[in-house]
Amino acid sequence: MNRKIKNIFLIFIILISISISSLAVIENESEILARLNAEIDENIISTKYLITDDTISRVRPDTEISEFKSNLGIEKTNIYKDNKCEDIVENGYVSTGMALKVDGWKKIYNISVIGDVNGDGIANQIDLSKIIRDVKEVEDERLEGLSKISGDITCDGIIDVKDTKQLIDYIVFGRLKIDEVDKIKSPKIEVLSGTEQNGYYITDVEIKINVENELDKTKKTVYKITGTKEKNIKDLEENETVKLTEDGVYKITSYTYGLLGNRSKASSLIIKLEKEKKYTITFYNEDGSEELGSKTVE
Repeated sequence: MNRKIKNIFLIFIILISISISSLAVIENESEILARLNAEIDENIISTKYLITDDTISRVRPDTEISEFKSNLGIEKTNIYKDNKCEDIVENGYVSTGMALKVDGWKKIYNISVIGDVNGDGIANQIDLSKIIRDVKEVEDERLEGLSKISGDITCDGIIDVKDTKQLIDYIVFGRLKIDEVDKIKSPKIEVLSGTEQNGYYITDVEIKINVENELDKTKKTVYKITGTKEKNIKDLEENETVKLTEDGVYKITSYTYGLLGNRSKASSLIIKLEKEKKYTITFYNEDGSEELGSKTVE
């Protein structure tokens, strides 16, 4: 084979290689999509109870388990004796220290009942005495964990004389005012820039997450990226945008926290990014000493 034919053959080989690479698809696309679609990023939303990432509080004393589950409005939930989630409790009062789990969710919610610092589901003189000892800072009598949340009768984040007065009012007169929890709106996720063809973006993608609540009524908005490459949950900074530059399948998930730690429903967006690759073929003379020209192909 003479050199001219060999050069033509080499160019042909290069073109074949480029043609094959331009037809490549995102690696493991179907598997990644299946995993992303199966992800559960939801949180129970309620205005009756204060629900954070791991705790349900502001539950009224003497609340039956059936009533509690009905108020949440979530199907296929179980109440357990504690957060080990081994012993299901179906009857009686909801009590501090119990736990709730939704079928199919990994998340476990610890339950705090207002005034029920000893975990029997009711608020009475026994609980009042424990709260008074905490207010008086009696050694070895301080409330901790869920009991501390339950002892905060006024739900202002601290345990003081106001809480003891509120609990006395409940024990003696049955009066207990529980304010509704503000509902937090979900953020909106939009694509600011990027060229889409047939369900795939073929250029870099820039994404904006818009907070839909008044800033003075929210604590923060967070987001995470899962998929081909992942980014753990982080706080959204002011005017921040999310940029995707590498081929792959990505899911952007975001939600907003209220001042009390309650969460909005999650918003999410799946992006499939496969940018067109361009190649430059350079042609030389027979001995390779002189460049004759070049051509860019996709």
